[in-house]
Amino acid sequence: MSTLDILFSGFFRRETAVGRSEEERIADILKIAESCPTGKKVLDDARDRHPRLKIRLVPGMEHMGGYNPRGWTISLNPSFCDEKLVTTLIHEASHSLQDETIFEPANLKSMIMSTRACEADASAHEAAVATELGGKVREEYARMHPGIYRAYSQTLQESGDSRRAFAEAFKAWYDVRPYVALYDARVLKYANKLDHIMPSTEFTPEKILRAAVPAAAEGKRYITEDASFLTEKRFLTLSRKTLFKARYVSLMYGDGSLNGTFVEGKDGTVKPYRSISLKRTLKSLVGVDKGRGA
Repeated sequence: MSTLDILFSGFFRRETAVGRSEEERIADILKIAESCPTGKKVLDDARDRHPRLKIRLVPGMEHMGGYNPRGWTISLNPSFCDEKLVTTLIHEASHSLQDETIFEPANLKSMIMSTRACEADASAHEAAVATELGGKVREEYARMHPGIYRAYSQTLQESGDSRRAFAEAFKAWYDVRPYVALYDARVLKYANKLDHIMPSTEFTPEKILRAAVPAAAEGKRYITEDASFLTEKRFLTLSRKTLFKARYVSLMYGDGSLNGTFVEGKDGTVKPYRSISLKRTLKSLVGVDKGRGA
């Protein structure tokens, strides 16, 4: 069965700005992605897991791409060039290989950790594909995500170990603080809007890592160290803006799980976070009111 037979079902034929139909453009993007080992493996694995997997171009998307597990659909934003959409396709296809149960209701810390790990894994696969393909694909990815690309390519060059390169790219994702904060904000918005929080449910680091980083055919993962590293400062620090929003959600749901996180201070230092109880919050507000009236 051809790639197009698997990926398309009932889409209208639309012409793009360069005269290609939707099907033709996606076929071009797939051809590039499948011309490197990591890209071919990710897409082959995605099709094996989801035989009805579809890829479509969606004009006007807010982001470069997205994956909908309910419809087994990868959506790409056609306003971006093919070279950018190649790595975006691999990113979203990587999400299709992750364990979806990791996004079931849980406490705030678990949801934040799960989303971060899943994004880090998908980005590591992007970096690998960009490195393998080279050319403009590499240039575009390196420009957008220099730290992640550098972590993968330099580790691979120095060690010759692709598993280690994947692991270093995974970890480097957490160093892009504004990017991390963006996903944290989405978690908080989603959880609060859909009443998705379950304070009594906590995912262990092991469960999160198993879900986010699928094992290879031989049963091995590219991250071989103990999953407890996910609870270290580098991987579990919240921005001050994220914490401000998270405190409100925590109080609303009686979720004290953020006590296990870290927070950036005004001076740039990182310290363990201590949650503020509702009683302490009301007391501080009363104190503020009294101060204003004096």
